Amino acid sequence: MKESGVITKRCPKCDAEFFCHANAKSPCWCNEYSIKDENLKVLGEKYNGCLCPECLKLYGQKRK
Repeated sequence: MKESGVITKRCPKCDAEFFCHANAKSPCWCNEYSIKDENLKVLGEKYNGCLCPECLKLYGQKRK
């Protein structure tokens, strides 16, 4: 069963389907990534919406 607030999204870069936890009680998986400000700017200019886990790791590093 999916947690309340988890929604299905499509990646604007590769069109893969993934789960977003941004509106859920638990933190979203994307919070595990550290993304430099210049990469955030590029992402905001180039894509409308969240990237999937595979694409996001091209722009940031997983926090340790």
